[in-house]
Amino acid sequence: MAAIDPLSAFSSNPSSQASSASGSTGASKDQFLKLLIAQLQHQDPLQPQDNSAFVAELAQFSALEQQAQTNQQLSDIAAGQVAAQRASYAGFIGKNITAKSSTVTLDGVTPPTLKQHLDSASASTQLVVTDAAGNVVATRELGPVAAGDVPLVWDGKDEKGKWVAAGKYTMSLTAKDAKGGALSGYVAVAGVISGLQFSASGTTFLVGGASVSPSDIVSITN
Repeated sequence: MAAIDPLSAFSSNPSSQASSASGSTGASKDQFLKLLIAQLQHQDPLQPQDNSAFVAELAQFSALEQQAQTNQQLSDIAAGQVAAQRASYAGFIGKNITAKSSTVTLDGVTPPTLKQHLDSASASTQLVVTDAAGNVVATRELGPVAAGDVPLVWDGKDEKGKWVAAGKYTMSLTAKDAKGGALSGYVAVAGVISGLQFSASGTTFLVGGASVSPSDIVSITN
């Protein structure tokens, strides 16, 4: 009778099974032992499995088990690092920041506190505000703007002077030099960090009506 390979239930490449095995090392052991016993019970006593092949099977399973344990340990380390990072971010609550953010959430009553940054002084600057559906609700001609960080004023009203409805709005800044060349710049929100928001994509800070990524913060003050 042909011998039963106890590793046939596993992948021939241990690395392909490491992620699934990392959460079920105990189950893998039980399966292997059951198959090993079945092999010993059903092998031909006149032609038993070669000792070297038997040892090789044990070595392969050992490598698979060790890789699964390593993956689990790495997952635990990564989870610990995420928890530590979140705890450290909590220390920023209450601090004043300026952060790049082209999107703000308005309550329909209070204008957002904004800034604009230009790498070079502009001859003309325009702010366009669109709603969540992509409709333009406000356009502001800001004229020449100095380089660096300067206040950006939008009163939260549309072209007819009415308050826009509460919701999310996107701001687009277009700046040109005296020759009509485009200048780089961005819109930023300024305010106090009021809280944190955790999601699968990472951690964001809540600043007024904006949600900003730590990587978009350009300044922090007490």
